[in-house]
Amino acid sequence: MSTSSASRAGRKADRDIELRWRSANHLANTLGRAPIPINNSISAYKSGLDRGDGINDVMNEFAENAAEVIRETIAIKVGSRIDLPPNVRPPKVAEPVKYSGEDDHDFFTVSFLEKLLAWFRAGNYGGPDLDTYRVVLLQSYLTDEAHRWYVSETETYARENDGASPEFADLICALHQRFVKSSTAQRATRAFDTVKYDASKGPEQLYTDLIDRGRRMVEPPSQLTL
Repeated sequence: MSTSSASRAGRKADRDIELRWRSANHLANTLGRAPIPINNSISAYKSGLDRGDGINDVMNEFAENAAEVIRETIAIKVGSRIDLPPNVRPPKVAEPVKYSGEDDHDFFTVSFLEKLLAWFRAGNYGGPDLDTYRVVLLQSYLTDEAHRWYVSETETYARENDGASPEFADLICALHQRFVKSSTAQRATRAFDTVKYDASKGPEQLYTDLIDRGRRMVEPPSQLTL
């Protein structure tokens, strides 16, 4: 793949992510994932326990919707490697921000995860064969409570699975589930609802604002809503 082709592929991937953020139903049908249990550990996250009732149902629905979008974003960004010509080296790009365990869905998905995945993609760290390497690199971009959680969970997972490493997507989803609560995602919904048309900027800016706010929501707005 040429550099220009890789650039076009990257832009197409970004557009694809926007489309997938708009359609939770598409994500659910595509991924067919089991419900996510409310539990702080990777092992429990992967076990597919029953969801229980009451507030846990609400929290699980939030976690499940978020995980569907997170998994799809990861698959698009780093599901494969870019086939660069031998004389082309990945550029040096600014490293992503570190995540310390903020209870903020917007910060987790946009400021942290998307920039981390963009950094992985720029460094050509995509593809299934580099999944464990991405898990290793992730540790460098976690601090404080999030870092302590990472160390505990990856070590526990390795002991329970003959030294194996969890999958990167599983780890990211469990990290989100551990620290981000459903109440924080309501801010994104309220932000979407407050978008207003500005005649000086025109309908194109309105649509851009709606897409930007919508892609930050756990359950993105439908095309009809947009």
